[in-house]
Amino acid sequence: MALGLKENIVIRQDPTPRQIKNNNMTTESFLNRPVFVFGEPVNGNPILYFCHGGGFVTGMFKQYYDAVGRIHRNLGHPVICPDYPMPPETSAQGLLDFNLACFRNVRSRYPDSPILISGDSAGGHMTLTLTQALEQDERDTVTAIFPLFPVSDMRKPQDDEPFHREEVLLHKKNMEGIRARFVGEFKRDDPIISPICGDLTNLPPVHIYSADKDPLYGDALELEAAFKANGQDHSHYVFEGYGHDFILFFPTPDGRRGLNRLTDHMRATLETIPAE
Repeated sequence: MALGLKENIVIRQDPTPRQIKNNNMTTESFLNRPVFVFGEPVNGNPILYFCHGGGFVTGMFKQYYDAVGRIHRNLGHPVICPDYPMPPETSAQGLLDFNLACFRNVRSRYPDSPILISGDSAGGHMTLTLTQALEQDERDTVTAIFPLFPVSDMRKPQDDEPFHREEVLLHKKNMEGIRARFVGEFKRDDPIISPICGDLTNLPPVHIYSADKDPLYGDALELEAAFKANGQDHSHYVFEGYGHDFILFFPTPDGRRGLNRLTDHMRATLETIPAE
């Protein structure tokens, strides 16, 4: 992230041939951007639409292909993951517009499929803003959304966020630069920037996943409280003693157990089996 901020670029990497094979990947193109498909979507069968994280500084890179591949294998259903444009390639509005169009394209191709929207970190932000931007009849076609370790409120000063020794992914010195680049000319209370300021009602069921040693844990708690105050159907699962996004980027026994917990919940939701 530091290099992307310093050079004012988006960091991306292509998947290796081995990753393409091991993760059952194909690449499509939408609005001149790659969309990575893990598995083989079929109309009528469940699909996960996944918004990658990376602080709005990194796009898809080598570790992410394997992380999303693990989600696909655990879930047992296809995952569609666009490598969307982001500042400085476009504005926050352009980023949202791309994902809105891409999701609508997926829905039009698979109109009968149960579908989840999810994403981690910055992708958790996109999960929220994308769903808020959908028309109500479009929201009604989404089975549920899963914001994972989400960014939801960019109004708060950076110093409000405690950093614990368990945190290894996020670095305090980069946080304000990341936010400033994404915010651009928008106000920080614009729902495109801080989805907690947007429509928090009449959404599909929302399932938040967070960790209590994550600097963004406060965002998850405030989001949970806002959903409760608005009567929105939601749940919130907290991993105790862990830092940001640990289930995707650390293939440790704890990380695998956390990912299993998430994908079991997703699968139960997609297959309309009550989750434990």
